[in-house]
Amino acid sequence: MAKNDVKLLGAWPSPYVNRAQIALNVKSVDYEFLEETFGSKSELLLKSNPVHKKIPVLIHADKPICESLIIVQYIDEVWADGPSILPSDPYDRAIARFWAAYIDDKWYPLLREIRSAEGEEAKAAVVKKIIEGFELLEEAFVKSSKGKGYFGGDSIGVQHTSSAILIMAKSDVKLLGFWASPYVNRVQMALNVKSIDYEFVEERFFPKSELLLGSNPVHKKIPVFFHGDKTICESLVIVQYIDEEWTNGPSILPSDPYDRAVARFWAAYLDEKWFPAVRELRSAQGEEAKAALIEKIVEGLALLEEAFAECGEGKAYFGGDSIGYLDIAFGSFLGWLKVVEIMADVKLLDEAKIPGLVRWAVRFSSNDVVKDVLPEPEKLIEFFKMFQARVKAAAKS
Repeated sequence: MAKNDVKLLGAWPSPYVNRAQIALNVKSVDYEFLEETFGSKSELLLKSNPVHKKIPVLIHADKPICESLIIVQYIDEVWADGPSILPSDPYDRAIARFWAAYIDDKWYPLLREIRSAEGEEAKAAVVKKIIEGFELLEEAFVKSSKGKGYFGGDSIGVQHTSSAILIMAKSDVKLLGFWASPYVNRVQMALNVKSIDYEFVEERFFPKSELLLGSNPVHKKIPVFFHGDKTICESLVIVQYIDEEWTNGPSILPSDPYDRAVARFWAAYLDEKWFPAVRELRSAQGEEAKAALIEKIVEGLALLEEAFAECGEGKAYFGGDSIGYLDIAFGSFLGWLKVVEIMADVKLLDEAKIPGLVRWAVRFSSNDVVKDVLPEPEKLIEFFKMFQARVKAAAKS
């Protein structure tokens, strides 16, 4: 691979850019570093990452890959001859992805926060959280390194660890969750794609079960997936684990590394940018606030319409002829999207604006893999009203 076929757009102080540089070095890949200027963003950045407009961007043979952890996985998958970055075992890969997401979503934001914290009390509170995170990562290192030099064992890899171990009683495949959760629904869909029998363990609300607290002590959230003596948390991590562990069934992630990177990018966009606006709209107060959120949601749907045209290539699903990773990531939200349309009295899935997505949503919802999993909007509305009432009652007590 010629050096000019691999380019990295970034700035040297960025830890996210440094990740990509380290991964390229692990694989001994020659690349051209394109320094991004601070202040006004370059045309290359705006063109190659129009969604987030952020570095790093890896450009490989004119194909842009965005988001640092997605780039690292892409590098590992494309340059397979070099030392492995991700572990070879599907469970170890799932754990690596879990802790990498924890660092980005929970721990590192605290380091940024402490830089501008005002007052000793505020600083002390942030420092306490940072130290607690270090303690979790210390345990992670001990469990995953097994006495060796790195999280990855003898060589540098994605930071990872083993999570809590649960002794299984009946089935060796269990899913701890709640029927109304789109994140739980994702896992159910993935299991259906692979035709895997599993035991569904219903999680209760108020208070959280000991099983949940013991099996996901970091986030204390559903879903939690149990496979034998292995515990996997975070819905997209679980979906990837299922795809990698049960390889005989239909593939969920695309086979091509670039297509996998694109699917992961849009799945992360859905979780981090788009669906939070949908959630917020359910309880938004005032017409101005609602209008601003609707604009964000509609803009996101327009981007996803383009993504569908690119990924689906004229076929039925984001994954092509069959339901894939991005179909599951997006489709799990369709029930709640309909709830928002009803409660906010707004049409979001508008065939005049996003015809491809509207037709996709109908196909997806009626697919055998999905139709018995995706909750009915009316049932979700009933649950949401009950949930709001319990939250208000708890706040008053």
